[in-house]
Amino acid sequence: MAQFSLLRAEVLVLFIESLLFGAHCILYSISVWILIYRRRRWPSSLNLWMFGIVTLMCALACVHLGLDVAHFMVAFVDHGSGPGGPLAYYEHQGNVPSYVISPVLFALLTLVGDAFMTYRIFVVWRRKVISLALPLLLIVGDLVAAGFTGHELYKSPGSIPSGLLAPAVYRPMIAYFVMTLLTNIGTTFLLLARILWYDREMRSVFQSQDRSSSVHWQVMKTIMQSEAIYSLAVVVNLILYAIGSNAVYITFAALPPLVGISFTMIIARIGLSEVLDDSRNGSAQSGDLSTLRATRARARASIGTECGPAPIGVYVSTNIEWRNGDADGSMDDGLQKTSDTVPEGGIIHLRPLQRC
Repeated sequence: MAQFSLLRAEVLVLFIESLLFGAHCILYSISVWILIYRRRRWPSSLNLWMFGIVTLMCALACVHLGLDVAHFMVAFVDHGSGPGGPLAYYEHQGNVPSYVISPVLFALLTLVGDAFMTYRIFVVWRRKVISLALPLLLIVGDLVAAGFTGHELYKSPGSIPSGLLAPAVYRPMIAYFVMTLLTNIGTTFLLLARILWYDREMRSVFQSQDRSSSVHWQVMKTIMQSEAIYSLAVVVNLILYAIGSNAVYITFAALPPLVGISFTMIIARIGLSEVLDDSRNGSAQSGDLSTLRATRARARASIGTECGPAPIGVYVSTNIEWRNGDADGSMDDGLQKTSDTVPEGGIIHLRPLQRC
């Protein structure tokens, strides 16, 4: 099978990463608005922490894109007319110090995302320490694999001119991508399993069979969809790296914004659902009030402009009831007597208050 063109891969890197970073920026803006909106209604320090995390992720993805843009400009502007052209620059990218920063940025992004996923698991599992065992073990394995990869990349500058595809970093990179995939799958499984357990408990208590409308099910769908996109990208990246294809540069450049997208998508989708629910409730209340006012207006129009009082005939009877009393009518405990005075004719004319 013919090797994928390296120059074509680098051009697609800039195009695809720019598109994904744009989507990340949109979701980041929505997430910040939601966190500030919820902060104004329900003050919580957790919103500030989440705001800091999504901001850090967006900043790291922005730096990663900036480095790729800088490398692209150097290759096609500074080396465009030199010996070998841009291809010679990209084939010896391992000699560029800024090129080996990209794996560090990706490692920081995955570490931040996995750490917050671990915190989510800790909270959902009612802060049980045992729930941290598997996530922390996976994170430690991820850090060890990243450490070995970094050691091979930085131990002798210039010794790996082909960059990430160099034989010296092949095994550590494979181990790192595998640990990244296992960490994402493991933490997502623990989180979804607990949410599913809560959903079953709630449906058993409230005798509800409509799972699709439950809050827990909506959260589970959002998490599954967002994490599935990122996991699929990691799997494709792992396969392309294992076969040594130059297309791995495309998937590797797409991973940093995808980390931020998978994180902010959960905040944006759940937050927008709450905002839409509030909007529907407000519209329903406004509609009920408008209907009530229209009904009153039609009632006033039906009786004309004159709203004078109308007599109402009320028949009142006199009733005397004796309880627990003697035969002669003497009042003991529990005696109850009622008496009303009826005007002549037995009819009382009432004048109800009416407003026009």
